Amino acid sequence: MVKNDSKEAKMGLNQNIALSEKKKSSFLGGECLLTAGISYSELGEYELAINYLTRALLLFKRYDGIEWETAAAKTQVVFGSVYHHQGDFASALGLYLPAEEIFAINGDYQALRNVISKIGDCYLQMNQFDSAGIYARKNLKIAEKLTTPFDIASVYIDYGNWLNKINKYDEGLLYYEKASELLEKADDTNLYHKWYYNYAFLLSRKEKYSEALLYYEKAYEAALKSGMLFDQIDSSYKMGLMNYYLKNFKTSSAILNEALANAIAIKSSLLRRNILDALSYFEAEKKSFLQAYDFLNRLLF
Repeated sequence: MVKNDSKEAKMGLNQNIALSEKKKSSFLGGECLLTAGISYSELGEYELAINYLTRALLLFKRYDGIEWETAAAKTQVVFGSVYHHQGDFASALGLYLPAEEIFAINGDYQALRNVISKIGDCYLQMNQFDSAGIYARKNLKIAEKLTTPFDIASVYIDYGNWLNKINKYDEGLLYYEKASELLEKADDTNLYHKWYYNYAFLLSRKEKYSEALLYYEKAYEAALKSGMLFDQIDSSYKMGLMNYYLKNFKTSSAILNEALANAIAIKSSLLRRNILDALSYFEAEKKSFLQAYDFLNRLLF
């Protein structure tokens, strides 16, 4: 696991915040606080991220006007992503939905695409597939107004994910293929991770575990390049699962236990819960029932 938390980067953030406060510029101060919140969220330091995002939101909400309103909405989306990564989807939606309304009113289609993607994923994670479908279709319409390969590809991946979840694998594959045609043009490590990860999930749903493992490994490498700790741990967790399905039990155990330690380190209750659940099945398969019970018991606390 790689952490891009260099002293220089943190010093730069703190210097920008101090400079903005010295100039008494609320908007600049809010932007610096938002940048810090984003950076700490990517590093998996969620408590610090929440601290900076809360301060940014308070600054942006002091004043009226589209610029301030949009900045507050974008801060809410980042804030929502922190809850999203914790598996607190209700709190995430509570921040995403008002932001969606603001972006729609202001015609900010790029920001609207991003928040709709996150809302749709929350509903997918909650197994509310009808609601997820509503948002997946919303983004298909918005894609007509988008210009960047990154945004358009992201819409296709999200739509493919929804189709995959409702067992329409062949239709989902068509949208993954449409997205793949834009990957090189977008040239973005986060997009590569998203495509590899979700294409691997499609393969795993079709029980093509060897192929899925290859793409989860690619997703992990892309997450390493982007420095997104949550995505690194999530991809490694899925690599552990694929090895479990392939009956590579020793490899699976090593990967899952390391992923669990990393999930605990960044205090992601979502990843921790998912990995503990997988480890409990793994130990039960080995007939290590006491260990399996221990993992199940830890799910409750």
